[in-house]
Amino acid sequence: MLFTLGKRRLHYDLLGPSFLGPASVRTVCFAHALAADSGMWAEQVPAVLALGLRVLRVDMRGHGGSDACAGDYSLQSLASDIVALMDGLGIAQVDYVGLSIGGMIGEALAVHYTPRVASLMLCETPPAALRNADQIWGPRVAAVRAAGSLEPIADATMERWLTPHFKARNPQRWQQIRDTIAASSVAGARSRRWCCMAKRIAPPRMKKTSGWHRLFRAEHLWRFRLRGICPMWRTRIASTPSSPIGFRANR
Repeated sequence: MLFTLGKRRLHYDLLGPSFLGPASVRTVCFAHALAADSGMWAEQVPAVLALGLRVLRVDMRGHGGSDACAGDYSLQSLASDIVALMDGLGIAQVDYVGLSIGGMIGEALAVHYTPRVASLMLCETPPAALRNADQIWGPRVAAVRAAGSLEPIADATMERWLTPHFKARNPQRWQQIRDTIAASSVAGARSRRWCCMAKRIAPPRMKKTSGWHRLFRAEHLWRFRLRGICPMWRTRIASTPSSPIGFRANR
C-alpha cells in the first residue's frame, strides 16, 4: 500500500487484526536495513501475527516502493516519516523492531516522539555512524556510482549478512534477498544521499548529565537515555563492533 506524504509516497503494509477490533491490540512496526526493504522481515511476520498482534512494515525513503526526496536525510526526518504514517493510519503507539539503520531510526523515534513508542528491539544498531565509515563506505559507493546499480556490491553484502549455511539451506530465499539488494535504486543524487546517510549519522543532541559523561562514552549515554525513556531490560545477543542490543518494555 502507498501513503502520500507531501509530494512523495511511502510504501507500507499493515497485517493482522482489523482496526475495528479491540483497541488493546498492539502493533509491531518493523524497519529494515540499508539496501533492503520491508520484505526482509518475511520470516518474523507469521510468528508475530500468531500472537494476535498487528504488523506494520515500512519501506524507508528511496528503498522498496517508497520515493526518495531531495537533500540529505537525518534520523529525525526518517523517524518523522513513520510518525506521519502512524497518524494517517490511526496508530497511537507501536512496539518497534529495527535492524541497523532501522534500529537507529527507532532510537530517534524514542527520543523525539517518546509517547509513540511502547518498546524497542534494536538489532545490530550502533548509536552513531562508525568512526571509519569513510573507509568502509567510500569504495562501495564508488563502485555503485560507476556501475549505476548495487550489483557490484550485492555478493559482498550477502556474505556479511548471511552465512553459507543459510544459503545452502535456503537458496531461493537467499536469491530473493540478493535480488532486492541488486535492484535497489541508488543512481545519481540518490547514491550521494545514501553515502551521506551512511557516513554522517549521529545521535540527536543530548544534554550532558553531571558525572555520567565523564564515565561513559557517547554511545553509553545514548543507550542510558533510551532506557530512561522506556522502562526496559537489555539483552546482549552478540559481541560485535556494533553490538546487537535488544530492548523490551517491562509490563
